[in-house]
Amino acid sequence: MEADMSKDLLFLTGSENFAEIIEEGAYYIDKTSYLKTLFLSSYEVKNSLFFRPRRFGKTLNMDMIKEFCEINYQNPSDKYRQQKLFLDNGRNLAVAGADYQDLHEKIMGEYPIICISFKTIEGGSFSDAVGQLLYKIGMLYEQFAFLGESTKQSSDVITSFKNNKTFSLTMQDKLNDQNAISQAISIIVRAIPKIGEMLYREYQKEVIVIFDEYDVPLQKAVAARTPYYDEMLDIIRTLCANIFKRDNLPWLYKGIVTGCLRIAHQSVFTDANNFTTYGMNREPYTGFFGFTREETEKLLLD
Repeated sequence: MEADMSKDLLFLTGSENFAEIIEEGAYYIDKTSYLKTLFLSSYEVKNSLFFRPRRFGKTLNMDMIKEFCEINYQNPSDKYRQQKLFLDNGRNLAVAGADYQDLHEKIMGEYPIICISFKTIEGGSFSDAVGQLLYKIGMLYEQFAFLGESTKQSSDVITSFKNNKTFSLTMQDKLNDQNAISQAISIIVRAIPKIGEMLYREYQKEVIVIFDEYDVPLQKAVAARTPYYDEMLDIIRTLCANIFKRDNLPWLYKGIVTGCLRIAHQSVFTDANNFTTYGMNREPYTGFFGFTREETEKLLLD
């Protein structure tokens, strides 16, 4: 972090939006060097699973990765947004260095991104939780609504896309019977791979999936007045298996998943391929989340 010490420092405390922090000129502890580790190093893995406690900056880091990698869907050759946020902002971020040129060319602004967070999923009952999951999926369908007008997708795929989008956006508060809940679950566990396949077909580029706080619905299921852990575990397990286990189309480039609870991952990811788990003390990511001693001392000094 390079700060102008002639004026007061701006802290956007609690912000999880990388672009907001950079554009507002707020204090940012630079974690961009880890982009090379994730994508162009001997440590690169197919799917990464990061466990950290709450308030360790997991969501901010996931947003930073999304901002760096995400393609401009309307103009795929345009990297102006990344240029502005990462390279030409006067911050001297690590990723702006000349030794990251390979990363700029191969990764920056090159990939469709499906990013979803379960951080805010609450649920006093199973149907409430399913409704909130459906809402999250509906937001994804809204984000990629342009795929429903594509000439590169088959008519059957577009019809399914539009039907699922309508159901997700209109039924989230109307899951009053088992049939509606079952249909919602069917959409929830299949939506991401279906959208991923469409993005792959649209841009002829593999897709990065960022899945933040995957285990929050499981925590809430245990804490509910009438617990529904087993039912929620089935949903999360099936969802992850459908995303991270390759079937017919090789649409998935990389998965990056975060959570708080190590205890859940053996139950959830048994059917998913090629996951590498990174806890607090596993290199090379010990400093990727939270603040190191050196970063903390500089923060206090500034």
